[in-house]
Amino acid sequence: MGSRNILKVLNNGWEVPYPSEIIYKDMLILKDYRLNDFPRDSCGNLDKDISYEWWLQNYLYYCKIDITEEQRKIFDFLKDTNDLSCWFLGGIAGFYEICHMQHPVYEFPENFEDYPDIENLKGIVYDDPYQDFLDGLNEDEEFIPSKIEFVLEDYGYFLLIREENNEFMEYWPGFEKIDALHIITGNVPKNIELVDSAWRIYLSFILKAIPDEVERIKQLGNFFAEYEDALHK
Repeated sequence: MGSRNILKVLNNGWEVPYPSEIIYKDMLILKDYRLNDFPRDSCGNLDKDISYEWWLQNYLYYCKIDITEEQRKIFDFLKDTNDLSCWFLGGIAGFYEICHMQHPVYEFPENFEDYPDIENLKGIVYDDPYQDFLDGLNEDEEFIPSKIEFVLEDYGYFLLIREENNEFMEYWPGFEKIDALHIITGNVPKNIELVDSAWRIYLSFILKAIPDEVERIKQLGNFFAEYEDALHK
């Protein structure tokens, strides 16, 4: 595994990987909440009377972006290929949410990085999440992670979700982070996290290459449709 795919190295030398579903052709497609504007009414609240997709394509087409080194690699990649379309990005985003909602499965103590005691970890739902994982595998499974690999991947989710939540609270005050309960029950508050809020950097990369406004709106529609489809598979 390359160093770009390592999220953290624990004190004992164990490497915590990034979740595999955010790695595309060895590039990290991480959430980024910095593009945090939205259509507002006279009170500064989300204005739902405005066509959101029309507003969003306009915002993302003209916005200025201060991109990270990792995002620059994705931007350069997009110059030479149409592989990462709005449709494809919607699938990545929806699948990303589903995978995150299934993690973490362990209760990680605050001192886990200093004292990564694998054997005494407790599961959130199951007494032994790793054994539950093994019991659910198909007989023809080609790769079966060891318990250490399984726990470290779960800890990668834990760290990444914590980081994303902190960033969301910083850039989207007044909004509520979406979680599994919202999706399962359909009980979604008015100030719920906007579907595109974490993916606007990448959407902007794609839309800035499309001069036609109608086509940009169509591409955003593809993103939202594929996101919903992936989320409910």
